[in-house]
Amino acid sequence: MIKPQGLPPETWISKPPPDRWKGRFRLLMLIVLLVLGLLGFRLFELQVLQGGYFREMSENNRIKVRILPAIRGQIIDRNGFPIANTRPAFRLLLIPEDVHNKADVLQKLATILKKDPKELEERYERYERQPPFLPRIIERDLSWETFVKTKAHLSDMPGVELEIATVRHYPYGELFGHITGYIGEISKGQLEKDSKRTYRMGDMTGKTGLEAFYEAELRGRNGQRLLEVDALGRPKSLLGEETPVVGNTLATSLDIPTQMAGYLAFGPHKGAAVAIDPDTGEVLALISKPSYDPNLFAVGIDRATWASLANGPGKPLINKAITGVYPPGSTFKPAVALAGLESRKIGPNNRISCGGSFWFGGRAFRCWKKGGHGGLNVVQALEQSCDVFFYSVGNWVGIDKIATYAKMLGLGIATGIDLPGERTGTIPSTAWKKRVLKVKWYPGETISCAIGQGYVTVTPLQLALFTSGLANGQRIIAPRIGKSVRNPDTGAQAQTGDRPVRGLTLSPKNLSLVQEGLLAVVEGQRGTGKRAKIPNLRVAGKTGTAQVVKLSTFKGYSLGALPERYRDHAWFIAFAPYEHPKIAVAVLVEHGEHGATTAAPVAKAMIEAYLRLVPNPLSGDMHGTARSNP
Repeated sequence: MIKPQGLPPETWISKPPPDRWKGRFRLLMLIVLLVLGLLGFRLFELQVLQGGYFREMSENNRIKVRILPAIRGQIIDRNGFPIANTRPAFRLLLIPEDVHNKADVLQKLATILKKDPKELEERYERYERQPPFLPRIIERDLSWETFVKTKAHLSDMPGVELEIATVRHYPYGELFGHITGYIGEISKGQLEKDSKRTYRMGDMTGKTGLEAFYEAELRGRNGQRLLEVDALGRPKSLLGEETPVVGNTLATSLDIPTQMAGYLAFGPHKGAAVAIDPDTGEVLALISKPSYDPNLFAVGIDRATWASLANGPGKPLINKAITGVYPPGSTFKPAVALAGLESRKIGPNNRISCGGSFWFGGRAFRCWKKGGHGGLNVVQALEQSCDVFFYSVGNWVGIDKIATYAKMLGLGIATGIDLPGERTGTIPSTAWKKRVLKVKWYPGETISCAIGQGYVTVTPLQLALFTSGLANGQRIIAPRIGKSVRNPDTGAQAQTGDRPVRGLTLSPKNLSLVQEGLLAVVEGQRGTGKRAKIPNLRVAGKTGTAQVVKLSTFKGYSLGALPERYRDHAWFIAFAPYEHPKIAVAVLVEHGEHGATTAAPVAKAMIEAYLRLVPNPLSGDMHGTARSNP
């Protein structure tokens, strides 16, 4: 051991440090332990507590998720012809996490697409709650020219992608617009109500018509594709794929030639028409004019086009066949006739004299024929549509009996058709007026109701159902358009649902009298519906004219000088063949004035088309072949 020079021996042994050094050492150790603890906790948080999140973020940097949209199921007519299907289309997508300068990219896209950048911004922002690695749909249906132009500029627009998908297609355009309805992008409100998370933003869903009613059957299910990509986002390999499920095919009872014949027969007129198979309740045709082309909605509709449809002349978006309510006019008289016969207020041989007016309560109720019809029984009164006869019967029977038989035959109550938005119309009664209007019923009000005016209103669909009840005489079957849904992959098929049936408790003799009167309307010498006559086929029918405003409002005006919106509505109902009815039709021509001249030809055209008595434009049959088993 080396001895230090000049120091006493007792200093050779080290002494413990002063107390102040001990305190500093402990503080330093505490700080080190605290820092290490914080670092450890942070590592635990990152690796354990948030490990799944950062693992997902890491995977998303190299894995891209691409949604494979489901192909929507077809809608076909009774003969297998499609009235709604899909077609291929080019889509333009934006992936937010790959977009470096959104404003710059949207501006470039707006130039290529010839769109307002604000419009593209709105489409982009609709997906604000969607994860940034999922694509946002900016355009659903690019033209080939635009597709090529966009493809050429992809390198200048990071985050923009193009893909091939499908869009909804309606081959017949406006012909079936109100039946098929249309689809549109799901709204935020609908997504919030989707507790099962069936949809995601950007999905298309049925908004109206069959598309909405059978949405669950038609929509199918989206698939997805997982792609490994390089640093530039270019696909390297396919990691996995879930194939989308194609929607079911909806088979309907609709007959394209019948729908087409009726639609064309309307010409420039507005209105509605419905044809039903009386034996099954199947809807063969359902027309509302003016109509709209649902293809306009398939890829998104602009505000100007929407406004023109929503507020345009005739309100094209309104389905008048199921939501339009109108006074039925003289087509209501068969219900009053049955009420009189069933309550024994009149019989087959009772005759009522018509001198041109019916006096009640000091007021004259006029017949449409100024000179009167003379003495008529019930068959002749239906044939010639005598108002005085039915004024008398209605007065004897009373409004409650009339309401009983009108409702039995399907008027004033919802039919249950498989289309959303149906209205019920009104069949008044003493209880109805007290409940709704809080006042009592006056006997004089029955007089107007007896000829289908006053408080009485119906829809064209209800009147077609009423006609089918008169045709078969035994039951009212809830009308249905959808017949079955079929899985295109497995071929499994299922009916669309129950069809409630309500029996008719009518005397066969009384029913036969009314049917005979309806046959005379078309086939009789004095019938008002001769324009519905078809060679070698017996047709039963009834004309009707529904007053829009009181004639006294325009006293001194000739009928031809009245503004169109104040002119009477025209009705015609019919069924054929008379012996074994296969089709029942109700036609309304708004402001058409006379059912015999404007509505009856539409019904005739539909009957001829359905029974294949005229050339069938779909089959190529240019001679027409009578249908033996429609």
